[in-house]
Amino acid sequence: QYCVLCPAGHYCLNSAQRPTACPAGTASQGNSTKCNACAPGMYTGTNVSGASSCNTCPRGFACYRADEDPTECTNGTYSDEGQIACKSCPFGTTSSTAAYVCDMCPRGYECPSP
Repeated sequence: QYCVLCPAGHYCLNSAQRPTACPAGTASQGNSTKCNACAPGMYTGTNVSGASSCNTCPRGFACYRADEDPTECTNGTYSDEGQIACKSCPFGTTSSTAAYVCDMCPRGYECPSP
């Protein structure tokens, strides 16, 4: 008889039980008795279990919850990577959907904050 390490993306409470997949919003690099929650600004996604690592929230998106897919920033908001929320563009600037920077308002237009 031989022993096998608990696989990545799973946790093993004892040697008599089969490995259990980490639930969405958590991850395990393997050989672990628990799954670790993703840090703020990180995610695994909706209906994703068995993750070996958490993903960094991409630029132009917000990761409100680690067990959900990233949400696009709306017009007039932006975010850099690893953010839990989108920020409003400063007065006099604007952005399109899924933006990571705000642009100066075009000449002759008014760009109110959202």
